[in-house]
Amino acid sequence: MTTVSLDDDAILSATRAVLSERAGDGGLTAKDVRHAVEERLGLQRDALLERREVVIAAIEKAVNESGAAESEVDPAALQATVAALEGNDAAATALVLIGRAAGAEAPAMLLAAESAAASESAARALVSEGLGSALLPLLSPSTPKQTAELALRLLSAASKHAAPDLSQRLLKDGVLPALLPLLALALGDAVAVRVAALLHALADSPSSRFRLLHGGAVRALTRAVVEPASSSSLKEYSVQATASVAGRPEDEVSLPQLLGDLCGERLPGTQREGLAALQIIAELQPGAAERLGGVGEVARGLRAAVGSADAAVAEAAASLRRVLKLGDD
Repeated sequence: MTTVSLDDDAILSATRAVLSERAGDGGLTAKDVRHAVEERLGLQRDALLERREVVIAAIEKAVNESGAAESEVDPAALQATVAALEGNDAAATALVLIGRAAGAEAPAMLLAAESAAASESAARALVSEGLGSALLPLLSPSTPKQTAELALRLLSAASKHAAPDLSQRLLKDGVLPALLPLLALALGDAVAVRVAALLHALADSPSSRFRLLHGGAVRALTRAVVEPASSSSLKEYSVQATASVAGRPEDEVSLPQLLGDLCGERLPGTQREGLAALQIIAELQPGAAERLGGVGEVARGLRAAVGSADAAVAEAAASLRRVLKLGDD
């Protein structure tokens, strides 16, 4: 399929219009939005398939813009803060702003988020001074929903610049264990969607993908997909995030295909995560065993995992093959 040559701003503008027109549609998915954007721009269906990353980024930006009528940041204050975070006093400015944000001061959290979004240097200053660690208490399931949303918005802003070292630092600061309970609908579906989108953004380098995978992200994302209470949007974002953690953000493949391929990897730890996620589907989704057994990637991945160097992985793979009626070899 030929990649459509369109300015990102045109896609963002069309995305804003689509989301505005369908604001009351709680079942709207990223794919629905992409198709509607294609129609609005006079394109053939799936013309933007190869640019779905741009569409997803446009959705996230439009949602952030529309989610805070009361959250406007004064342009002069934003400009001054960005300049300070880019200047000689960056560390001191960052520490003050982080301290206020960690105290759940909404204006400070918004100012920090807008500053991080506006400038990679500003984001770098905040992350370098421990932004991730400081926000951990605000990501608790007992946190007020609005506060958690602001904390996620700030983390998303800090990770939007395609700068792998920033994602690596946030993960080293321990944000993943705090995020996973929120993905399990601890604060509702909307917050979980933000978490899935953030995990997708954090999976921007091999080392970050390794931390995410072995930190339980794929298992948690899989649970979000099979959870009956999850919205279609959360399910779609979770599959996209899983693809990113698996190192395949551009591939449009199903969750079982991704997990099967993980089982077929050489590292026992990677095989273990793929197996655990497949077991979640088999146990929690009625009729899943028969469907999983018919997925070629699953069959091949389990066959490879049976020969794993890790005896426990090999045994688990053989057991799952029996459950899926794939044999006992």
